[in-house]
Amino acid sequence: MTAQMPPLGSIVQYTLSEHDIRNAERTVQRLNTAAQQNLNTPRVGDVYPAMVLRDFGACVNLRVHLDGGPGAELWVTSVSEGDGPGHWTRQ
Repeated sequence: MTAQMPPLGSIVQYTLSEHDIRNAERTVQRLNTAAQQNLNTPRVGDVYPAMVLRDFGACVNLRVHLDGGPGAELWVTSVSEGDGPGHWTRQ
């Protein structure tokens, strides 16, 4: 029996991977350059809150909220529950 996935809209904890960092760096640079905010630089292994947007049974799509204001977010797809970078865990 597989564990039930969290309901849509719920918050889980997501651990950033190398791939996420490359995407986050573009977001941080864009927002900092536009002088909209001064975001902290995320690192591999950092844990951020993420909202469950779509449930595919064995994996979910998430919107990860980085440390910053509007626009400081990442979209990650087909993420499975687990430990370590690129996975989400329950709070």
